[in-house]
Amino acid sequence: MRSLLEIVRSLYNSPLGDGGKMKSLYNSPLGDGGKVKSSNNSPSGDGGSVFFLGIGGIGMSALARYFNSIGVAVSGYDKTETTLCKQLIAEGI
Repeated sequence: MRSLLEIVRSLYNSPLGDGGKMKSLYNSPLGDGGKVKSSNNSPSGDGGSVFFLGIGGIGMSALARYFNSIGVAVSGYDKTETTLCKQLIAEGI
């Protein structure tokens, strides 16, 4: 199973040859064209999930959205209910 750090590093070593700058949200570092095969599809291939502390911040909420977009089960906590928290809740995260 790949660690979260390995997954994030893979974002910077994009197979697209673009120096880690993803050309679109649909260019997944998993090499699957961004197509989620099932609701349990995760970067490690084990149907896993991620939990973010401070999910209401700009960085963590972006990571939460990314992992959600590739089919990883995402949950998290933030001590302050920010506008971003409310948006994530509305998106089902």
